[in-house]
Amino acid sequence: MGFSPAEVAAGVEAVLAAHGHTAAVDVERERRVYRVGELRVTVKPLPSGRSAHGLFHPRTLLVVDGEGPLADGVKAAIRLKFLRVTG
Repeated sequence: MGFSPAEVAAGVEAVLAAHGHTAAVDVERERRVYRVGELRVTVKPLPSGRSAHGLFHPRTLLVVDGEGPLADGVKAAIRLKFLRVTG
């Protein structure tokens, strides 16, 4: 399903809060970068050449950068969050 950058950012914030993580957030227009220790989560609109304009097509790029237990836990929680919404 094609979530907007704002919807994905809200989901990421909910996941981080639910797991007790406080993130530093850099915001530039629709782009948000969340930092927790060595973990970096970037949410931004897909570049126009990669996005589709249909209602159910991808509209947002979500990148989870990092390794280790923190990154693995956040990646899994984000997948589960959006699977529950779309499933």
